[in-house]
Amino acid sequence: MTQNTTEISKERRDSNNEQKIGSRKEKRKSRRQLLLNKKLITLLIQNKSEDIICQFIETSGVDINFYNNEYNPLFHLLIIYNKTKKPIFKYVKILNNYGVNYNVILENGQVLLFYFLKIDYIECLQILKLAKESGANMYQLDNKKRNLLMYAIKVNAHLLIIQYLLSLKYNLSSQDINGNTVYIYATLYHKISTYGEVLPFLLKNFTYESNIIVTLILMGKNKQPVSKQDIINTIKNNNELINIKNNEGDNAFFIAIKNHYHLNILLDFVYLGSRIDEVDKNGLNPLMIAMKNGNFKAFSFLMHFYTDFNYKNKNNDTVLTIAAKMNDFKIVSLLLNFSEIKDAYQISETKKNYFIHNFWSEVLEELNLENEKNIDSVCFESTNCKKSLKINEQNNDGETALTYAIKNENKAMVYNLLIYVQTNNVDIAELILNIQDEVNEVDENHHTAIYIAAKNKNLNIVNKLLEKNVDITISDNDFNTPLMVAVCKDYNINIVKALLSQSDNTISNINKNGKTAFLLSIENNCPLLAKLLLESGASVSNIDTDSKKNNALLLASKHGNYEIIKYLIENNYINIDSQNGNLNTALIKASKKNNLEIVKYLSRNKANLEIKNNKGNTALIVACLQKNYDIIKCLLDYGANINNYNNEGVTPIIVACQNNDFSLVNMLITEYNAIINYSDPFLIEKKEECFIQAVEKGYYKIVKFLLKQGYKINIDDRNNTFFKLLSALIYDTNNSYYRILEVILPHPYFKEILKEFRHTSVLIPACRSMKKKTIDLLLKYEIDVNVRDNHNNTALIEAASHPFLYNYVKEFIHRKAELNVINEDGISALLNSCKESDNKIFKYLVNKGANIYITDLYGNNALMHACSYDDIYKIKFLLKKHINIDAQNNDGDTALMQSVKSGKVNIVKYLLNRNANVNILNSKNQNALVIAILSVYEKEVVEYKDLSIIKMLMAKKTDPNIPVDANGNSILMYLIMKNDISMIKYLAKIYFDTLDFSHKNHLGHNAFAYALKCNNYQIADFLISTNKINVFEEDDYGNDMIMYSICSTKLYYFNNFIKNLHVDVNHQECKGNTALHYAARLGNTTTIEKLIKNQANLEIQNYQQETPLMVACRYEQKEAMKVLLENGAFSLFIDNAIYSDQKSFDFKQNQDTHIDLMIDYYKSISGFVPENYLSSVSLLQRMKKFYEPVTLKDRFDSVEEVIKEGIGDFFELCIDSFTNAR
Repeated sequence: MTQNTTEISKERRDSNNEQKIGSRKEKRKSRRQLLLNKKLITLLIQNKSEDIICQFIETSGVDINFYNNEYNPLFHLLIIYNKTKKPIFKYVKILNNYGVNYNVILENGQVLLFYFLKIDYIECLQILKLAKESGANMYQLDNKKRNLLMYAIKVNAHLLIIQYLLSLKYNLSSQDINGNTVYIYATLYHKISTYGEVLPFLLKNFTYESNIIVTLILMGKNKQPVSKQDIINTIKNNNELINIKNNEGDNAFFIAIKNHYHLNILLDFVYLGSRIDEVDKNGLNPLMIAMKNGNFKAFSFLMHFYTDFNYKNKNNDTVLTIAAKMNDFKIVSLLLNFSEIKDAYQISETKKNYFIHNFWSEVLEELNLENEKNIDSVCFESTNCKKSLKINEQNNDGETALTYAIKNENKAMVYNLLIYVQTNNVDIAELILNIQDEVNEVDENHHTAIYIAAKNKNLNIVNKLLEKNVDITISDNDFNTPLMVAVCKDYNINIVKALLSQSDNTISNINKNGKTAFLLSIENNCPLLAKLLLESGASVSNIDTDSKKNNALLLASKHGNYEIIKYLIENNYINIDSQNGNLNTALIKASKKNNLEIVKYLSRNKANLEIKNNKGNTALIVACLQKNYDIIKCLLDYGANINNYNNEGVTPIIVACQNNDFSLVNMLITEYNAIINYSDPFLIEKKEECFIQAVEKGYYKIVKFLLKQGYKINIDDRNNTFFKLLSALIYDTNNSYYRILEVILPHPYFKEILKEFRHTSVLIPACRSMKKKTIDLLLKYEIDVNVRDNHNNTALIEAASHPFLYNYVKEFIHRKAELNVINEDGISALLNSCKESDNKIFKYLVNKGANIYITDLYGNNALMHACSYDDIYKIKFLLKKHINIDAQNNDGDTALMQSVKSGKVNIVKYLLNRNANVNILNSKNQNALVIAILSVYEKEVVEYKDLSIIKMLMAKKTDPNIPVDANGNSILMYLIMKNDISMIKYLAKIYFDTLDFSHKNHLGHNAFAYALKCNNYQIADFLISTNKINVFEEDDYGNDMIMYSICSTKLYYFNNFIKNLHVDVNHQECKGNTALHYAARLGNTTTIEKLIKNQANLEIQNYQQETPLMVACRYEQKEAMKVLLENGAFSLFIDNAIYSDQKSFDFKQNQDTHIDLMIDYYKSISGFVPENYLSSVSLLQRMKKFYEPVTLKDRFDSVEEVIKEGIGDFFELCIDSFTNAR
């Protein structure tokens, strides 16, 4: 038994050992593959050639399918793409050749292939095709059971991707974990998919299921007569795919309705067989869904496909009941007007057709269809059949549409549902009247039943109400009575007669606008009713007016009621020339409304043609303002005064000029002899303003015609009009109204204007805008080329910056243009020519004597301008002319400095070759090297190519010890703070003998201190290796580098200084503290032990007479106290106090208690110290860091040390830096 047990135990141990060995092998394999995959990813990141990548894959043993995380090379290519947007197809193709697995399930459960749908669609398409050709499973499902096509739609992939995937013949009826099909996905993401193209594309290219196709084939083989409707019905009855529902009970059609998609989308769904009798999990059909989601257009559209609106959901609600419950008056009205109402009389067909046409025309407009025929082709029933609607259906709660309307206090809906007190349903109305004694109640608009009946033309209801002695004097909120409402339509004549038959018929009442029923009948163009009212005693006279003083004649004229006007005039009811509050007559109103027939009738009946309204306008002036030639001619033919004017001095001819109506101007002058030269000063001024306006706006034909007809504008003695006309011509020049200029400038009458025009600055903006035609025109009229504008610019200065105007520059100089004039910025023509790369103008100006030494307002000369604009030709040309290469501007910058600032590498190189002085200092005490370094390193990312100027300046031995800022930081310090070790090494190499490694800034800190401050030990090591660092050098407070090294997070330097440099560990700074004091304050036991080992004096006191032990005691650094005590630090300063209280205490046996007592007693005997005493903020922490590090791109300067330790670690370092693993 024991032996068997032993054997079993041995087998188990062997098995466990084998498992452990296997586990270790797997771990080694995993580590090896991690290293190899990281190296492969590095090669991909570095854009290595295909040969190098292939060689590595073939020789290294890397398994490119080993990982399913960021170390998978294929997945990492996607990470690279997301960061850089650089093409990755060529690398995918390389991996493809070595059997990369596109179907890897990543750690997050997603399929690797799916991620490629998010990249650029061209590359995505290439990769998808490549994957398919290589045997990838294109039908794989992700963790949510989505296929590629579904996911492509969700992530808004390009339509070309969708088309390609659709060609792969996916099972379109498959559903994801939520029950969604491809068509449901396309509908859900329709508004965010590529320009909304995907859903229409899928619907237009719908793939029918085989059973539908077979049925259609059999119909053809049987030679049955098949109509388009038969085909649609076949699709409707057999297309299950389009009607599949998801877990929420929605199909694609329902979702489209809920999201208010365009009606064309809904039409496509219906065409493809989406069933209108399908219901969701709440028992709602599409019509109800549209209503519940406030989609009125879809509701209106869907109504066309139903013959019965009485379907009930699970709560036995009909669509009418739901609409009433939701208090949706619009839907209720639509249903009532669209349907054949059961148990009720019908609304008049005229009203119904009008109502239906209004909403249906909106639907057709959105569908972009001309009529209903195209929709009829997909309707399941005839579109012309009656729609059945029962209005009294009860739901499970016993409610009807009417009871809901009553509960919602929607009186308008109640009226509609009771048909319809607003229809001819006398039975219902009579029923209401029989059970309701009060017939004069008003609604929220103060409408009574008789008011509503009159408004809706319900004669029978009106009569029933009148029999009940209804009060017809009750008015609405605007004081309109039932009679006033009824007189607005001629076909209400019987209702009007019925109301007039009452003793209190309100014929004399006025509404809030002051109108009687008679005036309202005129306003609404109801002549029959107007005559009836007159016959019934309506008052009509000049004084029977509305609130605006309009009488019947004026209203009739305003609304174009010719018959009423004729009736009123022929019966002498009203004075033909009566005026309203604005002093308008019937003739003026007719003219304003462009009613020629009424104008003729009133003129024929001796209406006064010269009466003016409150603006001074006659009927003729109004007609001119309206540009109505027929009325103008009519009034003039009847003798209207063509020279009359209004309050603003505007005559008919002035109106025509202002409107740029040449035909009218021509007609008024040539046919009707309109005056153009007035004698009245007021009219003279207005005509001059009109003429100048015509000139300014470029009314060429009118200006030319007026001058031809002898118009003379008063411009004598250079008066105000003279300069207004001159300004108009300047405006014309600037706006290229050339024909106006050609009319005015050569005209003998305007010779003084031309003289003055020649001395304006119009040539300058023409040159600035390079308007050659304008320049030619101005030169034709001998414009002065030396005129200056408000900024002291000349035409030559402006033209010099445009090579396109080279010939004009020559012409200006030929016309004696001043070469060396400068504008307010100090820019001359030569300096301006430096802004262009073309050299013809520049060279021509120099050859013609332009001063190359002129400087602008900021002291920049031509050479500096050429350097700023990177023009090597001009630079060479100027230097050959012996211009001073080292000239400085107002800021002390030279041409070299400006080129450095602009990053012009070739210019800098050329200037250096021409011995430009590199050590000149500008006003900020910077030389070219400082400027170059600041310009490069102020960027967030520094690329290797950016350093070429710096290296060129270093090669010229530019002084490297010039501070870079006002704080005295040297270039070396600046580069340390910017963390660029390679440039520091290059700087030290070039300037090893002259570079001041010990330079201190204004805060007393040197380069080595900043290396420690920035935790850049590689730089610190390098500085030490130069043997140029004096570790004994002190800052302004007596702290040497030993003190700083103690505060460093890395004690290597402190240990190194102690070991190799034999430093004085007892050195005291300005306040008497030693390194041991600081170490005790910080509780750094390792440093304390190192100091003690190197003979640190434990009893040195600082300015507060405290030893390191006292400091540790003050700051409760127990471990530090223990080390100090163990190494012989004197504790008598506190022991006596302890002993006096606790005489039997054994100090040696109870060290921890001793330390606690020391801390407690020292608090009572120690003195006060300043707040910053031996601050816990170390020397390094107190140092101010002026600059933040930059990102160095395309540079691997620190790899040498890593490579020495092992190539594998180097690759791992690279990968981690790219994947942010650290």
